Amino acid sequence: MRRVGVFATLSHIDPGYSLCAVILQQLEGLKRYGYDPVLIALPSLKDDVGVPVRHVPQLLLEPYRDGGCAATFEEDTLRVADALHEAVKDLDVVICHDIHFQEWFVPYNKAVRIVAERLPKLRWLHFTHSAPSPWQQMEYPHSLRYEMMPNGKLVYLNYTDHIRCVEMYKGAELSDVVVIPNPMDAAHFLGTVVDVPPRDVVVAYPFSATRMGAKGVQKVIRLLAEMKKLSRSVYFVAIAAHANGEREQQAITSMRLFARGVGLVDGDMYWTSDTHPHGVAPHVVREYFQLSNVFMLPSDSENCSLSILEAALTKNLCVLNKSFRPMADQLGIHALYFDFGALGNAVQYADANRWYREVALLILHELENNKALQAARVVRQNHSVAAMMEKHLMPVIESL
Repeated sequence: MRRVGVFATLSHIDPGYSLCAVILQQLEGLKRYGYDPVLIALPSLKDDVGVPVRHVPQLLLEPYRDGGCAATFEEDTLRVADALHEAVKDLDVVICHDIHFQEWFVPYNKAVRIVAERLPKLRWLHFTHSAPSPWQQMEYPHSLRYEMMPNGKLVYLNYTDHIRCVEMYKGAELSDVVVIPNPMDAAHFLGTVVDVPPRDVVVAYPFSATRMGAKGVQKVIRLLAEMKKLSRSVYFVAIAAHANGEREQQAITSMRLFARGVGLVDGDMYWTSDTHPHGVAPHVVREYFQLSNVFMLPSDSENCSLSILEAALTKNLCVLNKSFRPMADQLGIHALYFDFGALGNAVQYADANRWYREVALLILHELENNKALQAARVVRQNHSVAAMMEKHLMPVIESL
């Protein structure tokens, strides 16, 4: 496995600086996928970023604004180059952030070019976080900002301006610039300790394992199975409490067998009772709701369900039981209602399979026409750490 370094002129990890969020998620992804990363930054960076930190000298950058240059430019670049050489000599790939184009980082730009000549087998990825600008004829050393870096590729963050980014650099060809969008991992942003796969439909359902029948868990599973048959990816987080008894464990085993029988594989489900048979803390329930997008409550009786309120606060599409009329008291018209049957109000379906399929279609229609919920799904699926690594960064690293 290749060793990868991430290089940015950071003096500290600033939570308000978006580049820091990008770098932390890149480091997390590189660690997760076995690349054993290091961070290369300025000497004052002492923050615990979870990886080894190596340093390069901090320079006075003010003289480089507006096309200027310090009298000590060549001396400064050699100091940085010597330190950078030591920091990267045992690496295979270095990811640079905003070193290439920013005017005040010109001495670091030159230092990277020196190290690239000294270590010709080392490969570089240069992330550009600025919008493209037309190529300019500039005096040295600022002319370096518009010239291709050796032994690597430039990285731009969107496809729309890909060509403009290529045109910005002297000697660049289309294949020299690759697109890798910024990550925004839901678990990272929300600060959750839990995570779920980025599926089209994610249902989190808290219930007591002693009352799975009354809570309609089987009905939730059937609806998810129908959605899967309709070519949607699904995930069921069964937040089962009071599951420490033998009877409850047997009931959960039977429910899992039922789920497999209707088409859900083990990878489509997670039962919290596997690790927390007594139940999970309230903040864990909240975090699962933050990562889900549909809440189903086909329970045959409720008084004033806290789960409905929690799901609504975390912006889930709520699917409730029309057969139990008090359930509408909480959300009124701001939920979907279907006749799941209730105590004293049993229902019979002429064709149960068809009914579940039609209800699944109606839920999907509502979900997929809600721009806010769809936007969240797109971010979960396309900008997670896993998506960044598997779809973008890993293929580029391995191609180098």
